[in-house]
Amino acid sequence: MFGHPAAFVNGNLCVGTFGNDVFVRLDDSGVRALSKIQGVRSFEPMPGRPMKQYLVLPPSLLKDAVQSKRWVRRSIEYVLTLPPK
Repeated sequence: MFGHPAAFVNGNLCVGTFGNDVFVRLDDSGVRALSKIQGVRSFEPMPGRPMKQYLVLPPSLLKDAVQSKRWVRRSIEYVLTLPPK
């Protein structure tokens, strides 16, 4: 996606990279929970155009394999609930 590695589940974008960033797609409760972590920000592949439901994991979280996997897993679980494309 956007010329960078990305993962899709049933045709829906789930997790990916963009430059040095790693982003995940979450439901509303996941967005609220992840947004509480310092350094998390909206995923904006084009400045000023954030993608709803997508957040960038901060470097501090990426250094923690357990937490990183937790958010990627949560993203996959959410996207599995969406209708296939």
